[in-house]
Amino acid sequence: MRNISFLVIFLSCISLAKVPANLDQSVEIVIQAFSGNKQVRCLTPYLKDIALYGNQLTEEQKSRLRNIGFQFGQPIVHRAMNDRPESEGLDQTHDNGYFRFHYTTSGTHAVAGADADGNNVPDYIDQMADVFAHVATVQLDSFGYAEPPSDGWLPVTNDNGGSGLYDIYVRNIASNTFGYAQSEYFANNTGNNEHTTVTEVNALTSLMAMRNNYTGFYSPNNQYGATSELEAIQLTAAHEYQHAVQFGYDGYEKAWLFEATATEMEEQIYDGINDCHTWLPSWFAEPHKSLDHHSEHWYGSFIFPQYIFEHFGGYLTLRRIWQNSVLNDSYYGDFSHLAISLALSDEGSSFSDAIE
Repeated sequence: MRNISFLVIFLSCISLAKVPANLDQSVEIVIQAFSGNKQVRCLTPYLKDIALYGNQLTEEQKSRLRNIGFQFGQPIVHRAMNDRPESEGLDQTHDNGYFRFHYTTSGTHAVAGADADGNNVPDYIDQMADVFAHVATVQLDSFGYAEPPSDGWLPVTNDNGGSGLYDIYVRNIASNTFGYAQSEYFANNTGNNEHTTVTEVNALTSLMAMRNNYTGFYSPNNQYGATSELEAIQLTAAHEYQHAVQFGYDGYEKAWLFEATATEMEEQIYDGINDCHTWLPSWFAEPHKSLDHHSEHWYGSFIFPQYIFEHFGGYLTLRRIWQNSVLNDSYYGDFSHLAISLALSDEGSSFSDAIE
């Protein structure tokens, strides 16, 4: 069991997992974001670094992270045990299919209170719930990805949002951040996602935060990007829910593959928004950077899974990348290229062939 193995490693101060080169940067980005300062569009990859490798940080870094709610000593470092910080100030819930939305209509985190249909749920939450219902239908039903693992198994002493549904916290979050998915625990305390027929070892539960409004995150005159609040919600939902799905396969998979395929998912579900195209000028301006460079270059790298989608089997091949990611334990190394090669083998290709 991974948890037992972790404790042995943790207590002996030995780790076989390779720490990302930019872990210190992730610490600074997350601290700034949860301190209310303007930061990155998607916090997920930086939260992922801390979740997986935070126990190896210096005591000074841990102390700073504790000040914003992070807890250490468990296999996955996160901001929740008894109470999730994301739930603070949110006094209402709305269940819709796979999801529970946590929100409020008063105070700092309030959503607009308009309720045109009189169903006692703000129109903003209704709109978001409809978007996520569509996103889940496409990713799970049409594309055949596995549902993210439930947190319903957690003991009553742990905050799981009050149900086994996937929790989305709608709140005022850091400026410039569209949203994030935060991993919490090894699924079912073993790393195995109950929604698949295979045995994973790195499947993680997660929660999500979305904005209580997207004012300033769209422009009606955009050539590329969201032109309305609805479109901002749509592209964020498609991207962040794909992260929740990815955590259900292999939470230790490399960040570049997380981000490239989540950005590509925006294109697959909402092709007309094209926000991902905003990353391409800087991506093509840096040909010296590798496809899997550990930086925001990974968003522009969506062009590679887009190429796979268009020429090597469509969404089936992209799904097989994540299904194949569980065949090699990413806790011990980088198998992202191999997962791609295994997926492409059904199309008579490989990672090296497709990238040439």
